[in-house]
Amino acid sequence: MLAGLVRPEAGSVQLPASRVLTQDAHLFRTTIRANLALARPDATEAELLAAVRLSGAREWVASLPAGLDTVVGEGGRPISGGQRQRLLLARAVLADPDVLLLDEPTEGLEMAAADEVLAGLLRARAGRTTVVVTHRLAGLSEMDEVVVLDCGRAVQRGPHNQLLAGPGPYQDLWSAELLVS
Repeated sequence: MLAGLVRPEAGSVQLPASRVLTQDAHLFRTTIRANLALARPDATEAELLAAVRLSGAREWVASLPAGLDTVVGEGGRPISGGQRQRLLLARAVLADPDVLLLDEPTEGLEMAAADEVLAGLLRARAGRTTVVVTHRLAGLSEMDEVVVLDCGRAVQRGPHNQLLAGPGPYQDLWSAELLVS
């Protein structure tokens, strides 16, 4: 409902101004600058670069011959999935909404980079609402509240430490993630 993709079956939902970063968000065949400016056309060069830095793409963008003025192809070709995800994250961050909904924001990034980017994003968003939808549990200790869903229903909720303290799906998922990392 927060993303505006599902309507309530009863009652009403008042949606705040929000930005959504989905796994399939689009990059257009234009410059990196123009793709980022979709979020905020009046953004300054410093604000664009700050968003790029926060997304972890600063070194990559700086290494490009035309920097922010490098053209990416339709859907982000020929850049990697991780670079594409970082640009989409930078665009969402640049919008700086009161409520930011991120769907798998670090998908396609290496684990260490993903943890660093998410932690930096949460620090930068302090005092505002950020909803992170993810299958990866690393970084959730920084969240005020974690809601565990199973088949679309909330089956557990609370702070990370509280959910780890007792048996339940979150503790099971945490243990399983530790085994594969």
